[in-house]
Amino acid sequence: MPFLIAAGMLVLGGSWARAQDADKPVVHVDADRAVGGCITPEDGARPLSDFSEAERYAMIACVTAEGAEQINRQLPRQIDAGTTLERVVASGTTLTYHYRLDVSAAEFSPELVEQLKAGTRANVCSQEQMRNTMAIGGAYAYAWTDRKGETIDTIRIVSCPETP
Repeated sequence: MPFLIAAGMLVLGGSWARAQDADKPVVHVDADRAVGGCITPEDGARPLSDFSEAERYAMIACVTAEGAEQINRQLPRQIDAGTTLERVVASGTTLTYHYRLDVSAAEFSPELVEQLKAGTRANVCSQEQMRNTMAIGGAYAYAWTDRKGETIDTIRIVSCPETP
């Protein structure tokens, strides 16, 4: 669930999975509802520095869980011809996206796995909201299975390389 830090305050941004080469979100999160159930308006107006690490963790975890619940009501959802977003799971401050690929795990070479992971990291790191979420303790994970449910690979992204 992406969070923004605006003027030192915790603000929630939209969260979605995007179809390849499409401008419209495939799934969407009602940010106001997600935040409203986890953060009081008074707390939402306070600077992030006013909260302890445990309080920040609890807020991020709560909004992440609410976001996962909202997204899961819209799933499964076909992302492209060979990819289905089946579910998302909130675990603490990590939001894990579970995808099924229309391939056999045995056909998925180590090179393709590395390309998939690199592309996913690049996509996450290109999103300002996701980078901001990670900067305050959030994380994103991705799990891919083949058409039979066999694991292809997973990745957990907690930060992005610094840009010059």
